[in-house]
Amino acid sequence: MTLKVCRAACTLTVFILGASLVGCSHHSEYSPAQQQTLTRFQQIAKQSGGDWNKVSLKDQQWLINGPGGGSEQNARMMLSNFGAGPQKATPSGPPQQ
Repeated sequence: MTLKVCRAACTLTVFILGASLVGCSHHSEYSPAQQQTLTRFQQIAKQSGGDWNKVSLKDQQWLINGPGGGSEQNARMMLSNFGAGPQKATPSGPPQQ
């Protein structure tokens, strides 16, 4: 898998996680197992602030083997992307005056 494909997959996963965590609790299209995974991911991301080094070894392994699809790099990117959130995102486009 190329780096671009990997990043695209991670970005898509983060968007899905974000959408599921923002107001979708009343009508969920996710199975109970998927919802449980999303909830656990949200807890880990919130506790760590998206910082891989603040995640316990047990949770790191869960992230790698679960949402990360067996890849530590994917798990790290997902966590850091989720932790970045809108408040930490860098603005794009020309400077505003």
